[in-house]
Amino acid sequence: MEITNCKARRLNLKKRPKSDLFSETRCKDYQKLFENIKIRMHHLAEVLFLLKNIYNSNKDLYSDEFLAFVGNRVIRDWPSKDFPFISENAVKELGKAAKTTGLLKWELDGKTRKLLAKKCTYEHYHSIGYFRECFDKNDFTADDMYGLLIDKYRVVWVTNKENAKLNKEHKSNRDENTYEFLKIKIFERDLWKAIYK
Repeated sequence: MEITNCKARRLNLKKRPKSDLFSETRCKDYQKLFENIKIRMHHLAEVLFLLKNIYNSNKDLYSDEFLAFVGNRVIRDWPSKDFPFISENAVKELGKAAKTTGLLKWELDGKTRKLLAKKCTYEHYHSIGYFRECFDKNDFTADDMYGLLIDKYRVVWVTNKENAKLNKEHKSNRDENTYEFLKIKIFERDLWKAIYK
């Protein structure tokens, strides 16, 4: 089949998926938004399982670059999966501009984006490398990967000082207790617990 007159359309990367909208604005029901995220995480898990099988069947054909691609491109760039939270210290530093929970960077007003860029870091609760480690486990299924993503993939705006603490000793090895150990507290902790129950 030959395709002719195929013009590249302009993509709108600053728009939520239709399922996340209510009357053209972001749905304010966090549980509904997270249900959509869970569906997208399930799709991501299926893709990661396929990539794991390709990698394990062709290790001599690929180098560690394949694993870097999985982490830096597939996991990090998978669309519409982030539900950002913010630390209590970031809220103190930003003041009124700290209303960021559940909002993507481009949904924030310009002033808030500038303050965040200056004073905070968009941080993964667990390092991205954590999710590709299962590639060496032969019995790891797509359902296992989904459970891991739902349980461990989270993003948090932290202060630059908190980020320096994280990077000093816990850049690539974090567990559920790392934030608590470093005294980094999540703002809207009840919502955090409700979503990640």
